[in-house]
Amino acid sequence: MVIFVDEAQYLKELKALKIYEHAGQLFYKQHGCQIDIPQFLHNMDHNSRSSLLTQFAKDYSRQTVDKFLSLSPEELLGEFLPKYYVTQPQTITVQQLMRYIKIAPHNHDFFELVFVLTGTCTHVVGNNSFVHVPGDFTIIPPGITHYLEASGESVCLTAKATADTFERLFFDILRNNTLLSAYLDRSLKQPWFQCAVTLHAGNDDQFLRMLLNILWQQEASKEYSNIIIEASFQVLLAYLMQNYENTAEYLVSDNVRQKQIVEVMQYAYRNHKTTTLEQTASHFHYNPSYLSARIRELTGQTFSSLLKEYKMGIVHHLLTNSDIPVYEICQQVGYQNPSQFTRTFRQKYGMTPVEYRQKYSTASHDPK
Repeated sequence: MVIFVDEAQYLKELKALKIYEHAGQLFYKQHGCQIDIPQFLHNMDHNSRSSLLTQFAKDYSRQTVDKFLSLSPEELLGEFLPKYYVTQPQTITVQQLMRYIKIAPHNHDFFELVFVLTGTCTHVVGNNSFVHVPGDFTIIPPGITHYLEASGESVCLTAKATADTFERLFFDILRNNTLLSAYLDRSLKQPWFQCAVTLHAGNDDQFLRMLLNILWQQEASKEYSNIIIEASFQVLLAYLMQNYENTAEYLVSDNVRQKQIVEVMQYAYRNHKTTTLEQTASHFHYNPSYLSARIRELTGQTFSSLLKEYKMGIVHHLLTNSDIPVYEICQQVGYQNPSQFTRTFRQKYGMTPVEYRQKYSTASHDPK
């Protein structure tokens, strides 16, 4: 990758607290907790507030500040506040996560990507708390209630992308991994499955280098910067998938029971070719009847219907994005009987796999 910045110097500049973060640090030293945005905006004297907001606007956009100032403290704590962070809806917007200033739990209608470069970041998803460390990359789909807190002089970047932008830039890459593809499909369509996902890249210099250059491109705002940013994000995600897809950790938002069922179904999805309810229950030391009842209670579906739906998602992906013969796809998803496979597929899609491929395939057709 072409190097545009002096990385060591740039990272040093990012670690330095902004003027408004110094105000938050002072509050933290006095009260032992981070200051939230309503306190930050409404407890400042006029001169301090003016200088702080000037810097804040430089980092986050004048539109964001103006919107903050127009809202009441109650509205600032509401769910729709973060929508004003996406100032370029046709592309992807990168920002540094504030230190010592807390944004309340919220959800939003866009995708958020979180990258930890140095230090640590506490990520609270629903009722559960997770600590992200350098090299962690997290995808937060729309509708997930969460908040982030960067510690000390940590450097954490967040990128916001509308659903259309995310699909345009990243879905083709993620679809190459059937597990993550299924995760995205379920996190967007099935409320019981909603959770964030983290890939762990560890102490990877390439990860750091790519992100610093993306942020520099956005700040430089030169001609073709948006094109370079989008292409760089695609390369970064492809690189992470190439090297760290097996480190995926699912950050479940709700109670322990939901976490258990998500873990159970993730195990079932990973072993979809051979697993059964009985085998899965045995792996987790559950009684099959108990596990079946808990799955139906949480999801409204049976274990077998969820597994069948997952398999059909893989089949859909392979039929529309590859030339793999249908009989091989049948084997890949664990169907030993081709007739049963065709019958199951027709029940869901109203046509045979061959007909479906001929109608929807984006790859070259294979009538086998």
